[in-house]
Amino acid sequence: MSGDHSLRFSGRATRSAETKALDLRHGGWVSFHLKFGPDPGTEDCDTALIGQVDLFWAAETKSGVLAMNWTKWDTFVPYEYPTDGTWTLVTRELPVEAHSRGTRLMFKQAVFVAKRDHFAIDDFVVRVPEGLAIVCAH
Repeated sequence: MSGDHSLRFSGRATRSAETKALDLRHGGWVSFHLKFGPDPGTEDCDTALIGQVDLFWAAETKSGVLAMNWTKWDTFVPYEYPTDGTWTLVTRELPVEAHSRGTRLMFKQAVFVAKRDHFAIDDFVVRVPEGLAIVCAH
């Protein structure tokens, strides 16, 4: 894990990250390291534990139009993960409904306590079946 170059989410700003459209018509997997924990620079060192992080997907329609309809794929709640700064490897197989020539993925934390809910994602990788390549759509 790079640590210093991870996607770190904290503060009051919108907390989301989205991929470009990827050709995942043959399916695939995502893997990443996830970390929950307090921001070491704050006075309050306890994690609030209410700021769940959701993983969504959006696939192009059968007519080839990139859809903006996000479907929740998984939810990661802080109390199920270490809150001491330890990274946890997460791997998920792409749902069949998300297989398309233009699939996008998004992490989002909609509810959080700005000074107490912090998370980070590192080493985000999308894998496709062997022998295939990932291509950015459009």
